[in-house]
Amino acid sequence: MEVITVYIDDPRLFLRVLEVLRRRGASFRVPEDPRPKCPESGVVVTDKPELYAGCTRPIVSLENNWEERLEEAICLAKGGDKYNAVIVGIDPGDPPTYVIIADDDLLEKGEAEPPILVEQVRKTLARIPHERAVIRIGDSGEALASIMDSLIHASLKDIRIEIVDEHRTSRSNPRFTEIKDRDVAAAINIAYKKGMRLEATVSSIEEGGGKAQ
Repeated sequence: MEVITVYIDDPRLFLRVLEVLRRRGASFRVPEDPRPKCPESGVVVTDKPELYAGCTRPIVSLENNWEERLEEAICLAKGGDKYNAVIVGIDPGDPPTYVIIADDDLLEKGEAEPPILVEQVRKTLARIPHERAVIRIGDSGEALASIMDSLIHASLKDIRIEIVDEHRTSRSNPRFTEIKDRDVAAAINIAYKKGMRLEATVSSIEEGGGKAQ
């Protein structure tokens, strides 16, 4: 992954961007020179793109929709303009837990009540550039019905949704050995386990409800 140069004048935005980059494990640098110079390599994120006029490196402006633009910058630093695949794993236990993984990078994990969880997943998928996405939910748990209801009423058109057999999903995943939380580990394993596809998109709901295939 190439280095991301961060030149941001707005102090609040600066702190938010650094928080995201640190959480994502991205390699970045903050230039000390108040007069920005075009770096020899990598990607630049800035809220002052006019200061980099003529720079030959990719310049990503964070003036508007900074979260989406930052995701684009991270993809560029990794050598592409979008992720190939984003997979979401949801463990409908108590508490409901989710993970969002893009090309084997754990982007986000958390727990929340079903409507909040589904809305967070929706927002994250909307801002992450990707070729395809799938949401996989464990087939048991107190929150399963509520999660499914929230998914059906979310704007998730063209996103594949699958129900996954939760058997043996509580074990740690060899891709993420640093994860010790059993619920997060279960959500990761659910994300990587193929399941039964549900037609729970907006179009299928309009035609009369979700169905399995």
